[in-house]
Amino acid sequence: MFARRERCVTSWNDEGQAAGLKSIGAELIRGHGGLDGHRRVAVAAPDGGTMALTARHAVVICTGSRAALPELAGLAETRPWTNRRGGGRRGAVRDRPTAAH
Repeated sequence: MFARRERCVTSWNDEGQAAGLKSIGAELIRGHGGLDGHRRVAVAAPDGGTMALTARHAVVICTGSRAALPELAGLAETRPWTNRRGGGRRGAVRDRPTAAH
C-alpha cells in the first residue's frame, strides 16, 4: 500500500508541478495567507513579515488537506495518525488511533 501511495504522490515532491507553473509564467508562492480585499491576498512570510499580492484577474485558493481532529480530552497526547502522519510512514502501522476525512 505504501509503495503505491509513494508512486502516486511522488514521495510528496511537487517539483514537477512547480516547474510546470514556472514554464507558463506563473509564480508559485507558498505560505499561509488570507483574502485581503478584491483580488488581494496577504501571505505570511517565513521571516514573520507579510507579503501583499494583487491578482490581475482572480485569486486561486488551494487549501491542501489536513485532518480535522475533534477536541477530545487526551486525544492529542495519543499522537493520532492523520492522513499525512499515518500515510507518510514507511514500515509497519503502529497501534495508534487514526483520523481521516
